[in-house]
Amino acid sequence: MALRTDQGRKTHLALSALALLAACGGDKGEPSAVTDGAATLPDSTGVSMPTSQVGTEPASNAGPPAAMGPSQTASAAAMQNMAGASATQAATSPPATASVAQAARGSAGASAAAGSGGQPAAAGSGTAGTAGVAGAANSGPVDYGARGPFEVVVEKNVGESFRNTNLTDDAARCAALVSGLGADADGGDWAIYPDDMDRQLYTLFRPSQLQEGVKYPVITWGNGTCSQPLLFEPLLGHLASHGFIVIATNWRWVAGGTEMRRALDYVLKENETQGSVLYGKIAVDKLGASGHSQGSSATVSIGADKRIVATVPIQGASAAEVGQLNGPTFLIAGEKDMTVSPAGIQAAFRAARVPAAYGLSLGHDHVMPVMMPQPILKAVTAWFRIHLADDAAARPIFYAPCELCKDPTWRVETANL
Repeated sequence: MALRTDQGRKTHLALSALALLAACGGDKGEPSAVTDGAATLPDSTGVSMPTSQVGTEPASNAGPPAAMGPSQTASAAAMQNMAGASATQAATSPPATASVAQAARGSAGASAAAGSGGQPAAAGSGTAGTAGVAGAANSGPVDYGARGPFEVVVEKNVGESFRNTNLTDDAARCAALVSGLGADADGGDWAIYPDDMDRQLYTLFRPSQLQEGVKYPVITWGNGTCSQPLLFEPLLGHLASHGFIVIATNWRWVAGGTEMRRALDYVLKENETQGSVLYGKIAVDKLGASGHSQGSSATVSIGADKRIVATVPIQGASAAEVGQLNGPTFLIAGEKDMTVSPAGIQAAFRAARVPAAYGLSLGHDHVMPVMMPQPILKAVTAWFRIHLADDAAARPIFYAPCELCKDPTWRVETANL
């Protein structure tokens, strides 16, 4: 259901934080406007992203809430105080050029439009490369923390042929989590799941113009507990603006990663389907995975899949599963995270047998990727640009001289790089 007031949006963020914290799985300071039945979400550049109201809700299925310890309760209280926080970032980065043998990055700006049922709303124009992996080469400095050169379109409720029919309405389940924390769970503004989003399907974030002859790397995304893809638009749209196709399951309980795998299956099928916007556009050997909290743990779970080239688990991982990863991984922890211990993430990193980095984001807690993802945008984007787009310009951020290692907002360890 749509959020109608600034206060309602703040309430939603505070309670979303509580739900995330309770089960381990952003407000940007602007109200959501409702016009003719459509909610408008501002993206991280200040450009409005219209969200059309379509779709139906499956039947209800309640489940027991997870228990919450004292440290989680304290963190939840802190998140309520942060609910009004806002964040901004640079709108564009310099357009790049490439050799004939490699794709140039697009020269478009950083707007985002949302569609539904796989049909995007109108998007602005822009040009991309003509060969190779999208954005494979850069001729000058690139600010990976700024919105990239590709315009972005967001398509909700895609993947009908890969519908997860066993998933049902989890509103009561999330309500139980929030209610268990003593918060108001009356079905009002706290109910963060949009009316027009189908839990059994997926949301696609992609460059608005997919050029002939260009293959685009893909990232499958897993949500944190009781969250949904549009909450992560500042991060997922950011990745799409740098030339990635991001496919996010709409489901809010992704432990095990089943829906994330099916999301990849859907995109790869579309790559082979004539008439699909993704037909012939996927770099099938450049697939990655990422997620937050519960979705982070799911990312590690599916990271043993031989199709997954690189992963970025954000605040959730086990040492046993990290030891089974197929490709390079960048594990992120929050210094003030009282839900998923940074020490646990660090221990998981030390179990890695693949090229790995551990990044402790200083001063940040468990809901940072939702409420204020700006501190991690550069690092996440650069990691995927290195390993999924063969972007030499990004390598110094992690590899020698390891610019991130010298960044005062991070504490970084690397292994096997």
